[in-house]
Amino acid sequence: MGIIHLDEIEEDLTRELMNISVGRAVHSISRITGSEVGLSVPEISFNFFDPALFSDMSDCTAISQPFSGSLTGKTLIIFPQDVSEKLLALFLGGALPEGSHAQDIEKDALTEIGNIILNACIGSLTNQLNCQLEADFPVFYKGTPGEVLTWSQMQGRYSMILRTRFTIATENIDSFLTIILDADSLEAFHQLLDTYLKINRVRQ
Repeated sequence: MGIIHLDEIEEDLTRELMNISVGRAVHSISRITGSEVGLSVPEISFNFFDPALFSDMSDCTAISQPFSGSLTGKTLIIFPQDVSEKLLALFLGGALPEGSHAQDIEKDALTEIGNIILNACIGSLTNQLNCQLEADFPVFYKGTPGEVLTWSQMQGRYSMILRTRFTIATENIDSFLTIILDADSLEAFHQLLDTYLKINRVRQ
């Protein structure tokens, strides 16, 4: 199945890389919203993607973005519905949209937020691991966790799962960020980590 098992050093490196990635996204969100944004250290696990991971959610918002190159896969970020509303209000500078175009405004704004975060992750991996990755257009979906996983074609896939919390003003923003890699890319990712560690050990 291409399941990889990282040792402690590789896990620490992966956590550091993703912390840098999400940190870059936080900087962008802070600039856009005009609010100070804090970030918790991401919790990272490798596991099969299953709705049970989101048992505390009812409805949620998801943005998915395929990527290809040195690694082939898909990124997915999931926000609980109440978190989506908080993010939307901050992004729009106050009141939530109303009227006939409210859904379109919500979709466009949340897709842009997801795009910022997902692109930051892909860009950071590209720079830090010296590989080539190209992201496709992000896609928006809203529904239950089970519906999101069916829509994204990720249910049951082995993946890197990150859970992190943004603090924007006084609001806590929980999110799940998931990177799905195909079997060959899981092994390629392992090799990229090994190469990074060897190069940096030489430099030290």
